[in-house]
Amino acid sequence: MPRLRASHRLRADPLPRVNNDRLIVVGSRKVALGGIGRTTLALEAMLLIAVTSMVMALVVFSDASAAAPENRSLVVSVDRLPQRTILDAGRVSAGDGFQLSILLRSELGQPLSIRSVSSDCGCLKVEADPGESRPSESPHAEPQESQPQESQPQKSQPEETQSPHRGSAVLRVQLAPSHKVGRIRRNLRVVFDQAPTLPLDLGLDTLVDGPLRFESSGASIESPGDTITIAGVKRDDGIDLLECEALRGCCEVLGFEQTADRFLLRIRPLVSFGSARELFRIRFGRSGGRGRTFVDLPFELRSISPLRFFPSIAPIRFEEGAWRSAAKLVLAPDANVDVDRLELSIERKDGSVVKPDQYRVNLLQTSVVLYSIDVEYFAADGESNRPARLRIADANEEHSATLHFSTP
Repeated sequence: MPRLRASHRLRADPLPRVNNDRLIVVGSRKVALGGIGRTTLALEAMLLIAVTSMVMALVVFSDASAAAPENRSLVVSVDRLPQRTILDAGRVSAGDGFQLSILLRSELGQPLSIRSVSSDCGCLKVEADPGESRPSESPHAEPQESQPQESQPQKSQPEETQSPHRGSAVLRVQLAPSHKVGRIRRNLRVVFDQAPTLPLDLGLDTLVDGPLRFESSGASIESPGDTITIAGVKRDDGIDLLECEALRGCCEVLGFEQTADRFLLRIRPLVSFGSARELFRIRFGRSGGRGRTFVDLPFELRSISPLRFFPSIAPIRFEEGAWRSAAKLVLAPDANVDVDRLELSIERKDGSVVKPDQYRVNLLQTSVVLYSIDVEYFAADGESNRPARLRIADANEEHSATLHFSTP
């Protein structure tokens, strides 16, 4: 229940005892009535109590209405088990949640009673009606095992147009507020007493709208260390960006620029292989001092190089008259690279290239996409002779990867 905040506090002052007088309690204050004007004060006190009660009722009703989430409803026809159905729960603004009633209608020729319901996310709270889902007038066969089929998304309809019939099974789902902009899917699994090994899987699709969005969903990384600029749009007026952070650590945020309706975010990727899904949390304020809030914008970083050393920085030691190090070389599963034709080179700190007769690199394949690399550089001990990096590339320099050496 919403709490009421009083603009002032009534203090209960100690009163002397008054013979043959009554005490009327208004809030926390006691009012002593004497013989003269008793009736007038009593009426004023009763009027004050009535007005106060009306104001409290109005405030409570207003707060409860504002906090109540939106109610939506859907109908799902269960005509096979197992079954998978995708439901379109509609749009919702970032930071808002909603309640969804899902009516399960049996088309199997027999009623279905819910045994259990589970979800893949703690943001979903689900309650199941203990009743049964009765069959329709045109019965089908008994529940038989079949391959799960994904049906077309069913859109939510106004709640008043779908009144649950007697004995139907109803799921009441409450989705917690989300600040992640974009399309999200949450999954439910319903198990019935009549077919405990043949579940009903429901996918709930929701499109979360926000006041900020990126113009593209991702960018390609041409080489490690490059700076990428992400363009974005402000969908509401009076938005002022305050802070931005990368929640998943796939990149470094260098800064941002903004105008009245657009913004540019500059980042440096920290990944050099494959793809990574980053989530940017942007905090912003609104003009007029209406407080500050945030949205989470997803963005995908894709590396175009199919080669990668793991780790990218490997320790190198001087042992038995040579500098020695080891690492792994990873190839993307769809890489069109001939490993036998890769060219290797070792460079010093000053950028000079070591002659091929001064080092040896052994490449051993351990799986379809993984190779072990052992490096030996024959040089005298000393920091000035320590190699800085090993570079590997194809003949056309289209794909390359660099292994950096460090002292342990």
